[in-house]
Amino acid sequence: MLTASHQYDEIVVLWGAQTRKELRSFKARNLTCIAFSPDGQFLALVGGLEPQKFTNTDLIRLVKVDTGEVVREFVHNKDQDKNDSINCVAFSPDGKTIATGDQILRLWDIVSAKEIKCLGERLHPFYSMYSVCFSLDGKSILAPATENTARLWD
Repeated sequence: MLTASHQYDEIVVLWGAQTRKELRSFKARNLTCIAFSPDGQFLALVGGLEPQKFTNTDLIRLVKVDTGEVVREFVHNKDQDKNDSINCVAFSPDGKTIATGDQILRLWDIVSAKEIKCLGERLHPFYSMYSVCFSLDGKSILAPATENTARLWD
């Protein structure tokens, strides 16, 4: 079993949950959230990971857990007027889709690295989603927001 953490010095650390020992680490600048794939083979790293390369964007970077190799990047172009930086990420149970939350819930296809759908209405500019999770069957998504609400999609 593995667990991941990120530190203020911009490093993702993978830990053996039972041994409590560091297994490996790799760099990830400006990280805002991370999630393991259901099979444990990949991590989704999200944030302004390369500000010198991509301005006004969040990157969702799919990384192999065993090597730290980047296998895919998804680009979310932020609208600065809407404060829509990604705050949370989750994999669907089948591992084929990633959900992210900012002021709206977005679904991303793992294979094409493209946004496939936006769900719901945009939140008020001062609010954002701070967590997202799929039901075990993958048919529903729950996302609480800073406005003291939670949204459920089927």
